[in-house]
Amino acid sequence: MKIKGLLLGMFACAALASCTNDDIVEENGNGQVLKGDGYIAVEFSMAGNGVGRAATLGDFQDAEAAEVKVTSATFFFLDASGNSCATPFTIEGNLLNPWADGSGSIDETSSPVIVMENPTATPASIVAILNPIAPIKNTTTMYSLSQLQAAGLALDYKILTEGDFVMSNSVYMDANGAPVVGAPVSAGNIKKTEEEAKADPNPVKIPVEKVVAKVDMVAGQNVTGNNEEQKIDEGNPTTVTAVIKGWWLDNTNPKSYLIKNIETSWNYNWWNDLSNKRSYWATSVEGTLEHGSYNDNTAAAKYCLENTSETAHTKMVVAAELQIGGKPASLIQWRKNLYTEDGFKNLIVGMADAKNYYICTNPDAAETDAKEYVTLTKENLDFAYNTTSDPDVTDKDWQAIVKVKANTPQIYTLSVLSGEKIATPVDQETVNASFKNIGTFKYWNKGRTYFYTDIEHNGDICGIVRNHLYKLTINSITGFGTPVPDPDKEIIPGKPTDDEDSYIAAKVEILSYKVVSQSVDLN
Repeated sequence: MKIKGLLLGMFACAALASCTNDDIVEENGNGQVLKGDGYIAVEFSMAGNGVGRAATLGDFQDAEAAEVKVTSATFFFLDASGNSCATPFTIEGNLLNPWADGSGSIDETSSPVIVMENPTATPASIVAILNPIAPIKNTTTMYSLSQLQAAGLALDYKILTEGDFVMSNSVYMDANGAPVVGAPVSAGNIKKTEEEAKADPNPVKIPVEKVVAKVDMVAGQNVTGNNEEQKIDEGNPTTVTAVIKGWWLDNTNPKSYLIKNIETSWNYNWWNDLSNKRSYWATSVEGTLEHGSYNDNTAAAKYCLENTSETAHTKMVVAAELQIGGKPASLIQWRKNLYTEDGFKNLIVGMADAKNYYICTNPDAAETDAKEYVTLTKENLDFAYNTTSDPDVTDKDWQAIVKVKANTPQIYTLSVLSGEKIATPVDQETVNASFKNIGTFKYWNKGRTYFYTDIEHNGDICGIVRNHLYKLTINSITGFGTPVPDPDKEIIPGKPTDDEDSYIAAKVEILSYKVVSQSVDLN
């Protein structure tokens, strides 16, 4: 995909007032200098629509129209040392609206004219930022190449509305092992007139790539939910199905470098693609990564920023719902056995821990001997678990404990002294503490559960790199996954230590998006 444009350079030369305009560039013994106004034709292209590798790196796939529409562009002019040699210039308007004519091609578009002001040298390269945000958009700061690549401009570039996807020069390594960032400009590119520039058969070619990456998940052809036969409430085997509801991303980077950072010392044999003028690995911004909650799950494709951390990998987290007979099933696993909520509560009230606690059914009776007491029932019990406001109820977010409902009437212990029944009030904290022997248990509240997998970039190397499309296909899901008692609480994905049976199997494909495909079995 390409966009052709015109770069008008007003190469002021006050120091060269006596120069004629017969030639735009001349040699002065110390290199090239500008002699007057110049025009440069430029052509944008989405980097690398070529043969790929697939996690494994795979083919290329065109972006959606909204992802590559360009409504503004800022140009930086750099000398051979990477220093700015002119004031940057921003143009705005509908510069690139792909497929507007229905042809599927964006080879021909309007020809914007931009001005190069206050030059100090002939440019050796151009860096273009498409759909820039502050502080780049409309900037007059003469950023050097190193400043454009530095952490000072590492921001949240995940702007996802049409015409706002930020793009920058594709970065790769040349045949000599040197990084290529700016698009090279030669003296032959600089013309005396606009007409000459428009007729230039060899415009300055600027390969660009989106700063964001894209992740998409699809269920495999045979994945509609796994079926597990389990005894529940110590009864007959019952079919429990884990049904996929949506997904979200975990360990996402809130910031990205404006321009891709690479290390020429990488010894992978797959990361550099000179023929397609792009690369398939990057150094990401270090810092605190972000997590999501169960309620963040959707079925739509998602965008994220680069994360190539060696340890804190970006993950796909699949939200699922345990169902029995097509309806959400709240389930509890305690000491390897499965229970419904009512079944587990009935088990608890029949245990010695609960049998010595009573509620008075007629507390207004005038005579003590007339008062009647019953043991706690399942209606008096509830489950407690970690929430955003109370995060330390249990050690792990997937655990729950038994407690007494807050609206339970006064609880008593009963004893008999000299033939007389003695009712001693007990506070709820004491009762709850007595349930500690029961311990914690897994609690699939309303059937909510999740499975997760690291997103692989190439083979067993995990990572997210800009301008890649990661397509994860869920082949299968096994087990019940990790419980989600509170759907609003931020989740840091993990598996219960005693869970050997839950996993996800997925296949990843990586696509002017480079495609990474990954196939996953969920356990």
